Order: sequence, then C-alpha cells, then structure tokens
Amino acid sequence: MAKLKKEVIVIRKNSGRGGCFNISSSNDVFKERYLIVKVYDDYITFIIPSIDYNGKSYSVCRDKTQGHLTISSDKNIEGHYVIDEEYSNEDEITINLI
Repeated sequence: MAKLKKEVIVIRKNSGRGGCFNISSSNDVFKERYLIVKVYDDYITFIIPSIDYNGKSYSVCRDKTQGHLTISSDKNIEGHYVIDEEYSNEDEITINLI
C-alpha cells in the first residue's frame, strides 16, 4: 500500500445552517469531483465512488490547495483530524473521531 500523506482534515460547524459541517483537506482523495461520506459513531469514511455508483455522494469544490464539501450530521464532528493509515488507502480514507 502506498504511504498516505499526513494532511489534516478540518471539520467546522456551518454557522448559517444547523447540523451542517464544512470539511476541508489537501489530501488527494479531495481532488475528486464527488465523494461518498459516511459518518459513524467513532469514525468517518471518505470514499471515491466507482463509475457505476448510483447513490448519495457529495460534490467537492476545489481551490488551489484544498478540496471542500458540506455535509449534514446529527453528531458534533467538529475538529482537526489526521487520517488513520491502517484503515485507509488511495480510494478511501478514514478518520477517527475519538
């Protein structure tokens, strides 16, 4: 498995919309046009969808250095997180919330 860069994923609460969070990262996964985001009790996964995927995905906006997306969640997931290399690869990254 290729070594993943140690970029930080930053999640901030969207002040204008309750339950929405803005997510930013310079990780290569965030260079994709769309991502599947799954929020669990102790972790979040960001998955690059396959070509034939037909389900919920989030559009990623890019600036010169980072990708950004907004999701909604019942949980307070705000914070700065490092990618869990043990459970991540080139197509899916995982961050631990605990």
